[in-house]
Amino acid sequence: MYLIVKFFHLVFVMLWAGSAIGAFWFVLISRKERMDCNDNDDELVRRDDWVRHHFNNVLKIEHIAFPLVILSGISLITLANWDTSSGWLYWKLGIVVLIIIPMEAIDTWLSHFYVPPTISNKNQNLAAYNKAIIVQENFLKVATPTVAITIPAIMYMAITKPF
Repeated sequence: MYLIVKFFHLVFVMLWAGSAIGAFWFVLISRKERMDCNDNDDELVRRDDWVRHHFNNVLKIEHIAFPLVILSGISLITLANWDTSSGWLYWKLGIVVLIIIPMEAIDTWLSHFYVPPTISNKNQNLAAYNKAIIVQENFLKVATPTVAITIPAIMYMAITKPF
């Protein structure tokens, strides 16, 4: 049973991290094209809006997978009878609880409650849309390097159990 849960835990981790990384890559490309060209180019604006709309839709996969990562992780701890005296597990859980969970909470709020209404009302309130996009991009500028460091650190600890 442990190995089956571990398999699903890894699948959920890949869905969680992979969906966000892939979607964000398209946002970066779209934003760069728009910055390199005339910001008033209607086609670039339309494509950027399309990318943003679908970016937030793809993040639904991330935000469904994340609770499954947590639940399967708790199941692994229970099935293996681990306790927090295992140094690597203590540090892994610390990173998850203190960094990843708060970051996911902010990301979920931005992606599903703050930004989408401004996209659908962009023509009526362009200022609110621009503000929401800037807030989301600023968050992603912090979250992306954080994830780039913490996920490999978590994986290293889970695989090697260094302490």
